[in-house]
Parts: sequence; structure tokens; C-alpha cells
Amino acid sequence: MINFRKLLTPPLDNKSDTIKIYFLKLMLLLSLLLSILSSSISFGTGWKEGIIESVLVFFLFSLSLLLLYLKKLKISSVLFLTTVLLIILISTYFGGNIRDSSLFMIPIIIIFSGLLLDKRLFLTFTTGSILLVLITSVLSWYQFMGIPPTRDFILTSIMITIFFTVTILAIRILILYLEYSINEAKTNEEKFRNITENLNIGIFTYSDNGKFYYVNNYFCRFLGYSEEEIYTRDFIEFVHPDHKKLVLDLSRARLAGKEVQDNYEIKVIFKDGSTHWVVISASKVNLKSQQLGLGGMFDITKRKNLEQQIAEEKAQIDKAKKLESLGILAGGIAHDFNNLLTGILGNISLINLYLEENDTAKIKDKLHDVQLVIKRASDLTNQLLTFSKGGLLTLKIASLENIVRENTAFVLSGSNVNYNISKDDNLWKVSVDTGQISQVIQNLIINADQSMPNGGKIDIKLENFSVNENIIITGVEIPEGDYVRVEIKDTGTGIPKDIINKIFDPYFTTKQEGNGLGLATVYSIIEQHEGCICVESERGYGTTFSLYFKKTTHQNINNLPKQHAKQKKSYRKDQKQRRILIMDDELLVLTVAEEIFKNMNFDVDLSGNGTDVLEKIKNSILTGERYNIVLLDLTIPGGMGGKETLHHILNIDPGVNAIATSGYSSDRVMANYKMYGFNGILKKPYTFEDIEKLVENC
Repeated sequence: MINFRKLLTPPLDNKSDTIKIYFLKLMLLLSLLLSILSSSISFGTGWKEGIIESVLVFFLFSLSLLLLYLKKLKISSVLFLTTVLLIILISTYFGGNIRDSSLFMIPIIIIFSGLLLDKRLFLTFTTGSILLVLITSVLSWYQFMGIPPTRDFILTSIMITIFFTVTILAIRILILYLEYSINEAKTNEEKFRNITENLNIGIFTYSDNGKFYYVNNYFCRFLGYSEEEIYTRDFIEFVHPDHKKLVLDLSRARLAGKEVQDNYEIKVIFKDGSTHWVVISASKVNLKSQQLGLGGMFDITKRKNLEQQIAEEKAQIDKAKKLESLGILAGGIAHDFNNLLTGILGNISLINLYLEENDTAKIKDKLHDVQLVIKRASDLTNQLLTFSKGGLLTLKIASLENIVRENTAFVLSGSNVNYNISKDDNLWKVSVDTGQISQVIQNLIINADQSMPNGGKIDIKLENFSVNENIIITGVEIPEGDYVRVEIKDTGTGIPKDIINKIFDPYFTTKQEGNGLGLATVYSIIEQHEGCICVESERGYGTTFSLYFKKTTHQNINNLPKQHAKQKKSYRKDQKQRRILIMDDELLVLTVAEEIFKNMNFDVDLSGNGTDVLEKIKNSILTGERYNIVLLDLTIPGGMGGKETLHHILNIDPGVNAIATSGYSSDRVMANYKMYGFNGILKKPYTFEDIEKLVENC
């Protein structure tokens, strides 16, 4: 089978001659076929002259083709054109007339010579061809028709000369234009190839059938495939399975004319099986009325590895910082609680001493001191719980103006610091935990007051503040939305730049008094409210704290319907004895609670887990000796806590009077106890007075 692709492959290495080679080879092959056909016809008709001419022409064309394969382009071109000219001359001579139709092949041969020969050889060949044709025409005329009249001969010669001259000029202009267009296209193609082939970016185009239309050398080298291997595969074969669906969806949508993502990062698979990250920049082009996907591919594996390394190092640094902060926090907590325990143990030791002396007055004083120390410990615990973001907030729709005014006036009562509060008209409402926000305002006003020992002024401004797009204020990003901004500005000593980034760290303080939890608690509370806090300060010029609270349009969220009516009863020691069931996992707590309730004329029943409580509730119903109060600890390690236990109790006794107790004051249930079926709460640690107040309201 004839391999026409190989047959038409240019034998020369010079790319500038490629078009000439293809054209000449095509013309020679066609001429050989025509000469064979002419020989066959001449042989069939018995025309000897025709047979001789055909054989001669076939030989000359074959010789020209051989020279072309020997890379003799110029000689091959001249021989081909000369052979064609010879055919024209023979036809002209035997035509017997200067107006023979063979003469009109002259423009064709001139076009061929313009395409195959350079300028000088072109002019020489065309001029010689015309002269030879004229001479042959004259000889033919003279041989077959005799000498023509001088006037006719001259006019005919002039007409033919003008015709051929105009033809030569027109053809030369056409050839020059074609050469310019070809050279321009060739130059553009060379520029494109030089650019794309030398870029360290993989450039490719693909069609809607999933095959590559074009790839540059870097693309092949990058993936490790040869160009032939690339063109035989679908482009999706090189994409990692994690990203195949993404790439297919985007490429199909792009070729369909839809607006899709232009830049994206994917993983590709090399020929050796390794996986690399690349960034793809893709678009669509129209080439010869065909929609093609155009893409550029750049290796970002090193960047990805570096990002992963940085992320791992950052995680290690963050872990180290957290451990450092945890160490500082643990040390601070241990310091504070050791001081408190010292106060408790010291006072208990003194009580024991005074017991021996039977000094009742001093014993009462020391018991009062112990109560104060325990209250301080309870406050510290609650502050730590708030800082740790435990539990849920008890949110209310509130006016920040009232909270700010009340707490500012309370803190600055008797201070030598003046203050001024201004606000926008129609100040927006916010949804906040009023107790915690009061703590925020108090802490900030206390800090401002302490920064001005010789007196000064605090300016507080409340205003509506809208953010149309995320903004950054003093390094803090404020998300888009509507806020109420509270700005507290003092004229104090200011905060040094080297410590301003540490002021929200737990147990960081520059004061001789205080535990360093004030601003840490402020930051935690604001963050729990999904707000923002910014600080600006300059040494000697004061400090400004700006608080951002989201505007709310909701109604109060804590006005929940009561699930169990609260029965108020007054406690009197002469009342009939009542029954209480106490569940707690701590024996010490059970012992203290039992003693307190017995002193309040209660029949006390104790339990350490939810299963036992349920059995006792069932028995109390069967015997008719129901419990007046069921006190449930919310946290029972390894067993049912108070919330789950009450859920089962309500199925047995819907009218149970259940009280929740926990040392975790910001527990979800403690914040919204009615919603879970409880009638009240008792926060740990508690005193006789706390229990007495609880009993009076049960």
C-alpha cells in the first residue's frame, strides 16, 4: 500500500523551502500521471510523435523528481519548468498559429516559476520563455502559413508582447503578495512556537472529544510523555482521581459557552506514577470554526510542599504557644487557689485554737473570713469558666446605654475621674447577656480609672455603625454587618507598644494588684457574643477600647413558657417534715448537703447515680411517700447526669419538683433550666443561706 504521507514528506531540512517542496512534488506526481495517460492514448491511436514526446516528458519529470529527493530543489525546479515549457513550445509549433490555445499556458508556467524560483532566476526564465514562444510561433507561422503581412505580424507581436508583459507584472505582484502573506504567517508561527516552546509553562489545547489539539514541548517533558503518546490519550487521563470530576465539569461547561472558574489548582499524575500539584489557567478559543479549550499549566508542587511545611511548623509553634499559655494559666490558677487555700486552712487552724479557748466571738469572725475566702474562690471559678467560653449565654434584647450608664456610675462612684456618655438617637438594640456585658464595662472602666491616679476624663460614645464590606481596624477584621459600637476613651498613661499585643492574655498584668484575668475575660465575653474588640493606645496619650455588638431584630429569647408551675412555699421549722432526694457523685457534697437539709427539718435520701434515683422515685410513688424536692447534679462521670435522669423521671412523675445543681455555672442547662423541666437551680458552691432561699421558693 502506498504511504502518501511519507511520499509527500519534504526531503529537505530547510523549513523556508517546505511549501516549494510540497508544491513541486505534487506537480511532478500529477505530471507523471498525465504523461503516462498521454503515452497510453498515443500508443492506442498509433501516433508515433505523441509516443516519443510522452516518453521524453516522462523521463524529464522523473529526473526532476529524483533531483528533488537528492535535495537539489533549484535544479529540480528549473528542469520541471523547462519540461513544461518544452511541451508548450511543441504544441505552439505544431499548432501552426500564433494565436494557438497553448500560448495561454504561458501565464500558468509564469506562476509556477514565481513560486519555485527566486527573483533573478524568475526574470531570466520568464523572459527566455516568452522569447522562445515568440520565435516558435513565428517559425510555426512561417512553416505552415507562409510569411504573414508585415503589418499583421507587427501588430500581433505587439499585442502578444503587451499581453505577456502585463501578465508577468500581475503575476509577479500576486506572487509577491502570496510570498509576503506566507512569510508573515510563517513569522507569526515561528514567534508563537519560539514563545510557547521555550516557556516553562505547559500550554495545551483540547477539543470536545477529549483529545489534545496542541501541546508544547514543556507540557510533554513535564508529564514525562512523548508528543506521540500525548496525542493518543484523553486529557482527563493525566488528572488525579480526586479532581477528575472537577476538571470534566469545568471543561465541558467552558466549551458549552458557560461562565466557569478560569483558575484552579489540581493534582496530575506523571508517567512515572508520581503526583504533582499544578495550577491551571483555562479559557476557550475559536479556531477554524471549531471550539477548543486553551490552557496553561504551571507546577506548584514546591509551593504546596512549602505551604504544608509552613502549616506544620505553624501548628507546632501554635502548640508551643498554647502549652506556654497553658503553663502560665495553670501557674496563675495554682497561685490564686493556693493563696485562697492558705486563707481557708489558716482560718480553720485558728478556729481549732479558739475552740480550745471557747472563744465564740473569734470563732464567728474566722468562720466569716472563711466564707469570704470561699466566695472569692467561687468568683474566681466563675471568671475562669467565662474565660474558657463554657456553656451558653443568657441572652436578652437590651439597650447598651443603660448597661453602660449603670456600670460606669457604679465603678466611678467616689473617683476623681470624670466621665461623659454620648449616644446616637434611635440607638439599635442588641442581644446580650446583660450580666457578662456589665462585667465587660466594669473591667474596662476600672482599668481606665486606674490608669489616671491623678484624675482625668473618660469619654464614652455609643453609636450605630454599619460595615458594607469586611474592614480591618487596628489589626482586627470587622465582618460586614450592622453594629452598635461602644467607644471608651481615657486620658491615662496609655499602653506601651511592646505589650499591647499581650493585654488579652490570661494572667498577664502590669499591676501589683489583680490576677490578670480582667481583659482576658473581656475578650472572651466579646468573642462569645460574636462581637469584636479593638484597642488603640499611645504612651502618655491614653487608650481607646472599641466594642462592636451585632444589631438584633429578634424578640427576647428567654421568655420561654413554663413547663412546670413553681409552687412557692414558706419555710418554718415547725412545719411537717418534708422529703428530699439528693443525687451527686461526690461524697463530700452529699454529706454537707445532707447535714444542711436535716437542719431544715428534711428527711434526706441520698443517691450517687441516675439509675438509683429512678428506682427511688418509683418506690416513693408506690409507697405514697413522694419527694418534695429532687436535687440533681448535672454531671455524673460514667453515668446518667441530671438532665438525662430528669427526662426519665418526667415519664414517671410529671409533677416532680426538680432542682438542677452544678459547679459549672455556665452550663447549657443552668442557663435555661426551665426549658429542660427543672423548677430551679442551685449553683455550687452553696451555703446554708442559698439552700434556705431555694427551699422558700419551692
